[in-house]
Amino acid sequence: MSVVGAVILEMFFVYSTAKATLLVEAIGRAIKAAAIITETAIVVVVEIAPKAVFFIDRLYD
Repeated sequence: MSVVGAVILEMFFVYSTAKATLLVEAIGRAIKAAAIITETAIVVVVEIAPKAVFFIDRLYD
């Protein structure tokens, strides 16, 4: 293999590895964001919703 071919192959390998790393990082960030959104939704349902229902119920008594 020529030196130029080897350099091009190496550059392609580095580029592909960098893209794969970015993809893995992006997936990781997406999973973290989904976990935060889910956690927030659980807090809203468990803590805030019952208080809101109680408050609305009191308004109509």
